[in-house]
This record gives sequence, C-alpha cells and structure tokens, in this order.
Amino acid sequence: MQRLLIIVGGWVLSCCGSVSDGPRDAASDDGPVDTVPDVSDIPDAPSLGPWGTLGPVMGLSGADVRGGTLTTDSLELYFTSQLRPGGAGGFEIWSSSRAVATAAWGTPSLVSAVNTSANDSDPFVSGDGLSLWLVSDRNGNLDVFVSVRASRQDAWGAPQVINNLNTVMAEVSPSVIGSGLVMVFASSRNGDFDLFTSSRASVGQPWGTPVPISELNSPGEDYGAVSASGLAFYVTSNRAGAGRDIFVSTRTTLTVPFSTPIAVPELSSAAADEVSSVSADDRYIMITRRGTGDTYYHALEARR
Repeated sequence: MQRLLIIVGGWVLSCCGSVSDGPRDAASDDGPVDTVPDVSDIPDAPSLGPWGTLGPVMGLSGADVRGGTLTTDSLELYFTSQLRPGGAGGFEIWSSSRAVATAAWGTPSLVSAVNTSANDSDPFVSGDGLSLWLVSDRNGNLDVFVSVRASRQDAWGAPQVINNLNTVMAEVSPSVIGSGLVMVFASSRNGDFDLFTSSRASVGQPWGTPVPISELNSPGEDYGAVSASGLAFYVTSNRAGAGRDIFVSTRTTLTVPFSTPIAVPELSSAAADEVSSVSADDRYIMITRRGTGDTYYHALEARR
C-alpha cells in the first residue's frame, strides 16, 4: 500500500483505459483497461507456498525508496522518496523504467508533472500505465488524487482530486484491481487507520461511497495493497502488538469477503516492513523495510 509519514498513536505510519478527449470530473477518473485474470487461474495465496528469500531490487539500492508500484509488463515503476539525492526534501514521487523485465531498473527521476511543493506520495499505477493514483496534502489534507495520460509516451496530466473518496481526515495508500472498478485505500476517518473499498460501474464513472472492509481491519493501524486480481490483499499492520508486519488475506471470488488475515513470516522481520505491490498471479511481491539504525527505507522483492 506505498508513503507519507504520520505520527499516529505514538508510532510512525507510512501513508503505506482508454482516455476520453473531454474534461474529467474531479470525482472521477479514467482507469486501467487490463483484463482481470480468470479466477480459476489464480490459486489461493497459501496454496502457492511460502515466498522465496527477499533480496534487493536491482537498480534501487543505495537511496530511500518507499512503496513501489509496477505496470503489468514490469517496465515502469513508481515510488515515494523523501531522502533521495536530487529531490526537494519533501515526500515526492519518482519513477524508473527498463527495457526488459529481467533488467535492473534505470536511474530514477522525479515525476515533475504530479509533484508539488506539498507532500506527494503513495503512487499506484494502473497495469496499462495510463492512470496514476497518488496521495497529496496540497489541499490541506491527505487526499487521493489521480493523474492520467493518453499513452505511455505522454507526460502525466495534472492530478485531480477524487472528491468521492476523501474526508477532512487522512486518506492514504490507494490500490486498484486490474479492471479499474474496485479501489482499496486506508483512511483515518473513524479514528485509527482502517481499510476501505470503493467501486464504480464502469471506467470513467465516479467512485461510489467508500465502505470499511471489516474483515481486514483491526484495533491497530491497517493499510496495504490489493493484488491486480483482487483475490489477495496484503495488509501492513501493527496488529501483532509490535512493529509493522505483513499479513495476507485471500478470497475465491470478487464478491465474497476476504479471509481473516494471517501473518507472512518470510516477509516480516523485527524491522518496519511495508507491502508495496503484488502481481496478479500472486507470485511476485515488492516490500520496503527500514531496520533499526537505517537512514532510509530499502526496496526488497521476492518470488515464488
């Protein structure tokens, strides 16, 4: 789930299509057009076995990286950084690209079209690379915005606030399933950060009223990222009573509740661990980690 630091309850929380030619309502956006994988092709996460050993993300070591969201072809990456050399010092959105999915990521650059002098964070890119959801406090609160572009060769458009999702409290860590019709994000509107979901009838229509995902929320702070299939959700939470750890919840169809989240020990440690993104087939995951004494967050990846 991606992220701006907020002090909440005594601990530091990270805030983890076709494009029409006409004007866009600020409460709507044109999302991805990826086809959601057939449910029968996506096994439950536990049946795939444990994740492999976490390792550094090639090309992203040596500087602050928080979150990480990839296009379906794994050729574009967006993330948040506060401490990366070349930035203005606040939370900013950076991007990197590569020619093939097996190569190291190229030198990251600031995404100037979506950054401001305010804090901009928590990017989530659609699978086709044409929509970029993000969080910004440019209007005074941490709100969810969206930027779109007509092609991946074009610059991103000016981010538009998605009014239907936001409140006077903080909304952070948006992620969207591959169809572009369901979003999950975290909000402090009820006190602690809890997970909410919103849906829409079709791409380009306004998002519906958000509702809490009760089966994923705990008395602690909860945020994270939904897989592109919408059948797995990786929760970053302090529900275990210690630091931030990673939990997983699954479901068999998009219309049933998620299972009770269970710990993922191979992705968690004594450090602060935050899920960034997970692939549609649930076989690739990126997380960020900051251990005791670390100056910044490190990007790590695992496969299975």
